[in-house]
Amino acid sequence: MHDHNGLQVIVEAPIPAVRLIRVAGRLDQAAAASVLRLVAVQLDLIAGRHQAVTDLVLDIEQVRCFEPGGLESLRHAPYTAGQRGIGVCLSGCQGRVAQLPLRARRLLSGFRTFPTAEVALQMLITGTSATSTVERGAHVPDLAGPRLDLPRPTRPHARARPPT
Repeated sequence: MHDHNGLQVIVEAPIPAVRLIRVAGRLDQAAAASVLRLVAVQLDLIAGRHQAVTDLVLDIEQVRCFEPGGLESLRHAPYTAGQRGIGVCLSGCQGRVAQLPLRARRLLSGFRTFPTAEVALQMLITGTSATSTVERGAHVPDLAGPRLDLPRPTRPHARARPPT
């Protein structure tokens, strides 16, 4: 467990192919940077030990406060892990999405999301692809949890040209 300025992070290996990173406390930009460093260390350990880990689950269910920049910083995790062929999903968002600012909800749409870590693990074990994403403004049904109800992008209206 890592405890720094109100942030607590625990890494678990509930099944051989998954690392569960439980985050609790206040998630600000500095805390998110600590989580990203821990993700990088886990990726190095996985590579060094030649383990067949396929997914990281970031569980934010016990995060009590989301500060500006916290979720924005975490958006780098899927890219970093993806470079090594490892997927990243976010759990613990159930019932909290509507309370987050619009910018944070948009950032969450870049993650596969699950309502709890237990649901994420079950979906990963069974290979079910129940994820929450937003594609081209349309919602994809999420079997694992609530949809992220984001406003649909608007297009500028085409102006009518005067007849020539």
